[in-house]
This record gives sequence, C-alpha cells and structure tokens, in this order.
Amino acid sequence: MTNYSNESISACEVKHDNPVLIPIRQAYEEIMHSINPNYDKRNIMNKVVRDGLVAVLYSPGFGSGWYTWNTEYPDILYDAKVVEWVEADNPEDQLSGITAYLEATYPKLYIGSGLRQLEIEWLPVGTRFRVHEYDGSERIEIRDKVVWQIA
Repeated sequence: MTNYSNESISACEVKHDNPVLIPIRQAYEEIMHSINPNYDKRNIMNKVVRDGLVAVLYSPGFGSGWYTWNTEYPDILYDAKVVEWVEADNPEDQLSGITAYLEATYPKLYIGSGLRQLEIEWLPVGTRFRVHEYDGSERIEIRDKVVWQIA
C-alpha cells in the first residue's frame, strides 16, 4: 500500500478513541466552545488542504452514496488516505488495502458502490456545504450558492 505522507495534510490526526487523549480533547472542546459558541468539533478532522482548498470526497454515481449513506462518520468526507487513493485513479490493486483500512477505521461503514465512484471536490477552507443525494448519486451544495425561496 502507498506510504501516506503528511505534507499536504492540515488537521488534527488524533485517533478519536484514544483513552489517554479523551479528557484533553474534551477540555479543548469546552474551551473552544466558550470562546466561540458556534464552534463545531466536527471540523477537527484529518483534512487534506492544498493552496487553501480542502479535498471533499463524494460519490456522484448512482447506486450507494458515500457520505449520505454513512452520516455517522463525517470524517469520510475528508479522509487523507482515501483522498490519496482517489487521486491515484482508484487503483484496483490497492482496493483490498483501502477497503481493509476503511473497515478498521470506520467499523460500521457501508462501502457499497460509493467507494469505486469517489471523486474529489476542492473547496476553499471554511466553505459551508452539504452533500445532497438522490438515488445514491451525491453532489456538493455550497451554502452561499443555494437560492432559497421565502414564503
């Protein structure tokens, strides 16, 4: 399997289940929330950031969604190892390795067809977005570009 370097990764790489770090993480989150009531701990993830852009993974093909079928794991939107695999054009010879990594990292993850159809959308750091899905086909909606109607 590929050696995944941290050159382009900008984020917290602490495993979420490390018992030694849980109290430290909780204290950090309390401090951040006291400073900024809008603080969202979900932004502490292993994101790939290059030139001010964050790699966001999504599955535009029909079948099963990537994130929308696994919303309990928001980290899969940004996972650096998966980003590197997608950037390498989803090499078939690494499919079993990336699948094993995903199963170990996200124990209840539904992989389905979403893994093979992954693409990367590069969004500016701090962009608010959501992943919209229809029949397994996902797309990125950027908050500031969605036109809302007022009743």
